[in-house]
Amino acid sequence: MFAILGALALPLLALGGFSLLQKQQLGSFSATTNAEASGYGRNFELPIVGFARAGAALIHNGFTPNYYQAHILVDASFTLLFIALAVLLWRRLPLSYVLYGWAMVALVLVTPSHNWYALSSNMRFMLVVFPLFLLLGRWGADPRIERIILYLSLPLLALFTVAFLHGWVA
Repeated sequence: MFAILGALALPLLALGGFSLLQKQQLGSFSATTNAEASGYGRNFELPIVGFARAGAALIHNGFTPNYYQAHILVDASFTLLFIALAVLLWRRLPLSYVLYGWAMVALVLVTPSHNWYALSSNMRFMLVVFPLFLLLGRWGADPRIERIILYLSLPLLALFTVAFLHGWVA
């Protein structure tokens, strides 16, 4: 029982320590949150708000293919993929991993940006959600699934490399 309580207390102690460090170094307990809010317009919202802003931007920009449309569609697609993988964690990995995965996906969903770029950086934010990748790794033990993952990953790697070289940093 004490081990469980200790495990639950550790993240709270880490957050408290980080907040104290921010207060000491930057003068505010919530300097990181304030910087995200002022720089990127990231505030706590309902989880659907990011999708609503991205959808509104798609409609506003019209349906002619352009940079904004591509960015919105890629961000939305990967966000939906990560949500689906987080749901699929249930009963496939230990409960602690499932809860971590859900908490991280929830954190990303409730802090969208303020404009058309509402789902921006979700791909990057999700890289630390290791249970999603553990799930893909388990599925990849089957050679057929491994090939599917590989055949999807390689073209995406090429596409994103070209996009990065053309100045799309996401």
